[in-house]
Amino acid sequence: MSTIGTALTRIRGISNTAHAVGLRLKAGAGGGLLDISPMGGMDQLSQFQQQGANRQRYSTFRGWPHAAINALASAAASQPVSVGRLKNSGRPTDKKIIELLPASIRLKAATSELRIDPKHELVDSLENCNPIQSRWQFVYTCVANLCVTGWSFVIAGETEDGYEFYSLPTTWIEPNHEEGPFSRFRIRNPLNPSGAAVAGADGDGWLRRDQVGLSFLPNPADPMAALALIQAQAQAVRIDDQIQSSQALFFENGLFPSMIVRVGKQPHPDVPGGMAPRLTGVQRRQVYAAIKKVMGGVANYGNPAILDGLIDGIERLSATQNEMGWEKSERAVRTRILSSFGVHPYILGEEMAGSYAQAYNVQDLFCRRVNIFLSLITGMMTGLCRNLTGERDLEVWWQEAAAKDPSMERGLWEGARGRGDVSQNEFRAWMGLPPDVDGEQAQIDKSALTGISKIAADATAGAITPEQATAILQGMGLEPKLAKKIAGTGPKEPPAGATAAGMSALPGTPGEVMPAAVPSEEEEDDDDEDVIDRAAAALEKACSILTFDPAVAADRLLAGIQ
Repeated sequence: MSTIGTALTRIRGISNTAHAVGLRLKAGAGGGLLDISPMGGMDQLSQFQQQGANRQRYSTFRGWPHAAINALASAAASQPVSVGRLKNSGRPTDKKIIELLPASIRLKAATSELRIDPKHELVDSLENCNPIQSRWQFVYTCVANLCVTGWSFVIAGETEDGYEFYSLPTTWIEPNHEEGPFSRFRIRNPLNPSGAAVAGADGDGWLRRDQVGLSFLPNPADPMAALALIQAQAQAVRIDDQIQSSQALFFENGLFPSMIVRVGKQPHPDVPGGMAPRLTGVQRRQVYAAIKKVMGGVANYGNPAILDGLIDGIERLSATQNEMGWEKSERAVRTRILSSFGVHPYILGEEMAGSYAQAYNVQDLFCRRVNIFLSLITGMMTGLCRNLTGERDLEVWWQEAAAKDPSMERGLWEGARGRGDVSQNEFRAWMGLPPDVDGEQAQIDKSALTGISKIAADATAGAITPEQATAILQGMGLEPKLAKKIAGTGPKEPPAGATAAGMSALPGTPGEVMPAAVPSEEEEDDDDEDVIDRAAAALEKACSILTFDPAVAADRLLAGIQ
């Protein structure tokens, strides 16, 4: 900003202060809102100067600052919001839920149970914050205000349908510190500084502290002030404005002919010898048209130019310009501005030379910067919602942004699916596919079928109990119902009257046992005779083949048996 602009801003602030003092005096002793004591007047003057500085910072929300802030605010506004309660029930919160929580709430939920309440009345209010701001616009405005002015103010109130939250510009909020730091606030449109303030809950134009949520980027030099990111690089922002202004003026006032056509000095009846003729406007246009018609366009590229009595020469005119070091200075200024916001040019869509891992690290650092703003909004909205509802165990948070490596994520999902850690429908949901049509998911990995079959056979044969088989199958990742169904009920009971000693398993029917046959003495004798007859027949057949005498073979066999 120029010196004249700074002076005008100060004069405007003094003028507004004087105007407000005049209104205070005109209204009488109790009718005004401005303290006209010496110290109070200086405090109000300082406040007006600060508001003027904030208005100036809003005017710089363009160029590279806008590119960086837009990237941060858009990423933060895309994160979902949740509502829950912390209960000291002695049961820790599920690990999967804790990983999605911001760091501030994650520490609280480490030893307590966080119960997410998707039906809480605040859920709809946070999704549709007010008639003109949805969740996306609300969060975007909060982050943009923090980056531009260092402050973010949210006005909350209760309506017939629930609650409303408004994220207002910093220049619309006037804090009051008479009863303590930021004890009261009022809303005033800076476009109408002499207008009445918006009525507060007390009916006197002031809003109570429990109706206003505030968050700020700290200023190490003043605990009551904020340090805006644009303010930290104010000089770089001004230089960037001057570079763009000089570029616009250069293209607006510059001359960029690419060729020079020199008219010949041939003798002319109306022109003294040795002098080039001066063409009129009509003649110049005729020469332009003739040259473009004969030599213009890519179709005539490389064709020679013919010089005659009228055209004495054609020369190329250099198109270089005095860039004032634009290329180098613009790159340096851009780096200063983007470094203040922590945004890499790669995030803005520019090409980055480097490895894939380097690109992931850039995204990770950007997400960490986004999570800082989400953490500030989470703390501000949690306190504000607790004041509105009176629920002291209420928690409101925005899910943290996280960088994703597509190849790494794909490897994790495929490995989890191969190990059976995730179901078929969970894997299909990650790929963006609908659930299985018939609703039947593959629960058993093919590589584990052999082991599962062995456990089922052992349980059926009675080698292990069904309870043991069920526990083993559940440990392998099967669902309890499926594991119990595979384990079965163990060996079937024997028929009535049968004893364990007289049971034998039938081949091909595991687990089914039948009573063993106990032969009688007559059946044993018949069996012996039958065996002898078959042995004699076999011996006779062998002797005929080997040309042995059966009688001699029988005698030798009996002798060997005896």
